[in-house]
Amino acid sequence: MEGELHTNIKVESPVTKARGFESHPSERDNSSLLKRPCPIGEFVSLITPDYRYASVNNGLAEAQGKTIEALTGMPLREVWGETVFEEIIKEHLDACLADEVVHYQSWFDFPNTGRRYWEVSYYPYREDAKNISHAMVVTRDMTEQQRSRELLDLESGVLELIAKGVHPRGTLSLLQEKVTQILPGIFFFIRVVNRKNGHLETFLHPPHLDLDSPFLKPFKPSQDSGVCGAAVYHGTAVAMENLEGQNWKANQVAGPETPIERALAIPFRGSKEKVLGVASFYYPPDKFYESAQLEVLEFASRLAGLAIDQFYAEQQRIRLETAIEQAGESIIITDADGIIQYVNPAFESCSGYTREEVLQKPVSTLDRDEDGESFRQLVFEELRHGNLWSGRFQTRRKDGSLFETEATVTPVRDTDGEIVSWVSVQRDVTHQANLENQLRHAQKMEAVGQLAGGVAHDFNNILQAIYGASEMALSGLDESSQAGQDIEDVIKSADRGSELIRQLLAFSRRNVYKPQPVNLNSLVKEMLKMLDRILGENIEITFLPQPDLAELWGDSGQIEQILLNLVMNARDSMPDGGRIAIQTVVTSPPLGPQYYPSEPERKNYVRMSLSDTGTGIPEEVKDRIFEPFFTTKEVGKGTGLGLSIVFGILKQHQGFVHFESRKGRGTRFDLYFPLADQAASDPKGPVAPKTPRSGNDELILLAEDNDQIREVTATMLRRAGYRVIEASDGVEAIRLFERHMLDTALAFLDVRMPNESGKAVYEAIRRVRSELPVVFATGFSADILGNCAEVDPLVQVLPKPFRESELLEKVARGLRMLS
Repeated sequence: MEGELHTNIKVESPVTKARGFESHPSERDNSSLLKRPCPIGEFVSLITPDYRYASVNNGLAEAQGKTIEALTGMPLREVWGETVFEEIIKEHLDACLADEVVHYQSWFDFPNTGRRYWEVSYYPYREDAKNISHAMVVTRDMTEQQRSRELLDLESGVLELIAKGVHPRGTLSLLQEKVTQILPGIFFFIRVVNRKNGHLETFLHPPHLDLDSPFLKPFKPSQDSGVCGAAVYHGTAVAMENLEGQNWKANQVAGPETPIERALAIPFRGSKEKVLGVASFYYPPDKFYESAQLEVLEFASRLAGLAIDQFYAEQQRIRLETAIEQAGESIIITDADGIIQYVNPAFESCSGYTREEVLQKPVSTLDRDEDGESFRQLVFEELRHGNLWSGRFQTRRKDGSLFETEATVTPVRDTDGEIVSWVSVQRDVTHQANLENQLRHAQKMEAVGQLAGGVAHDFNNILQAIYGASEMALSGLDESSQAGQDIEDVIKSADRGSELIRQLLAFSRRNVYKPQPVNLNSLVKEMLKMLDRILGENIEITFLPQPDLAELWGDSGQIEQILLNLVMNARDSMPDGGRIAIQTVVTSPPLGPQYYPSEPERKNYVRMSLSDTGTGIPEEVKDRIFEPFFTTKEVGKGTGLGLSIVFGILKQHQGFVHFESRKGRGTRFDLYFPLADQAASDPKGPVAPKTPRSGNDELILLAEDNDQIREVTATMLRRAGYRVIEASDGVEAIRLFERHMLDTALAFLDVRMPNESGKAVYEAIRRVRSELPVVFATGFSADILGNCAEVDPLVQVLPKPFRESELLEKVARGLRMLS
């Protein structure tokens, strides 16, 4: 039988011969020497110079599986095998027979106990004073001690590579090498479970195997998928015997013409007790496993699991570290006392601090807000009880600027449940918080606008009644009389009220869009008094109009809103006072500057310039000033809608704007409007003259829920030569129309009415008569009409309060459409 060829040899000189074996042979009894009790694990024999056993004790005979009589006289070559004798035993015996004491250790194979590690000592034995007649051999079984040393060496080697972060392929290669040294002749495989599909994949195999071998292909573990598959499937060690008859030949495992008799597969698990893979061992017929070997194999399997588990943990740690390093949120990790141990790059970008500046510093040093102490105490009190905390708070960057952060602070506990650190994940929500504040402010302004619109609607109805009654009364009087002059004063007062309501609707953005020729100089002059009241005494406003300025084409209410927004912005940029200048001129825009929302298309435009001596617009925000909700003002002092409304109105007017601004030097806006194609009449001219009778007895359906307005409007229409049928709400209007469907020449409908709105009446009319002209009257907004006023050419809108001339002009135009 062949044994381990690695030996540890110690040769001693005659001076160091072992005591007790140097006496004269006459003083010894060989048989009694071999028969006396020996310590456990000691085997004693005498060997002749021709390498035969002269005598043996019972322990050696039992180890060889023979009787003392059978073993006595046998040549050592026959007992131990040719290879072991020639390469280990003979050299040591020759040295002993040459009068040397020899000590060595080596592995030997035994028929009953398998491989054993022996510590062997050879002592020269003399039968007379001169001649060495035998070699006395004393052997101690050191298998357990050697196995422990080998396992310790195996463990330390594998753990050292794991600690160094070596890839598990290198670590497991060392494991394979060590195991095959401890258990020579076996074949060692490691297969790992693919975490995505659950298949077993070969991770490590004997070097002689071809990678294309079917034995190395991945497969799904199951009861019937071989020793490895069954071990993983059941989660326990599986052994298989008598494999030689199942074609386990060289091309699969062991090499050319080397059969496999036995196989053992031991699954290994990770830290969470999940099966990660399997270590498998294959034995040729002349090898077998015993309890001592099984211990080695189980130990190797555990080390393989540790290496794979550590690799997965390191991969997860790297992924986690990469995610933390690349996260968009700031991440701060402190110890249990709040001392910063780690911050990620996002924290550095957001706070302005470098990592070196904050490590080992208390986290409280990051917050330099003097008002935040009470808030911090509340947070720390919550954290002190081990609770997770999340919320928003304000803190400061390194440069002192405030920003709002949304944070979640989580305790990290050790295995005993004690808090060892804190992890804070923070997100800069300053922009989001500003948007939320702006939205709330815009909603508040929207509510104010709705209130203003509602007041305007009711007030316009009152003014409409005043206009109607006054004009009716004036029609029967001499205008030069005192009564006539008094009524004209009433109408002028109503004009001022109408203008006030128009400005209120401009503020609430609910005025009806009415493009027409506009005298910009007159419009600005009319607004100056209101602007003076808004600006206060510490801001001076001047107006430099171009004489005989050509009219522009636009909506005067929306242009007033543009002017109001720009003046308000200028005022806010001059908290300590300053100057505002407004200038008008007809000119062609210069080439070069950037215009919004588009480049000029016409040669000449009406330009309105507004400049101030305020703080100016910072360079970093110039590209964003027309964005909705963007503002540089403090919370509650701006919606961020002002310039975006200017932008939208100019776009609607097919105009554009250019601005210049320098920090600390003020701002100038140049707004360009297209020229009007016809002269604009002054909407606030003298009281309209009496309107002559212009109707031809056409039938007009009048629907208005306000009794006074309905009566005055009907009187105006009848006086102009029309027949009128009156309805006080939408339902009555639909009923009257159905009764006079063919005779009705025009429908005059109030937009807002009880029961059914003016739009509902319009839709009922359109279902049977698509060609009937319709005039809507509104004291609020045309938005409720949807797009019917835009897509239907037979629909007109008449804003309240209207004059008799405006009413009759709309009716006459509608009837011309019909004809």
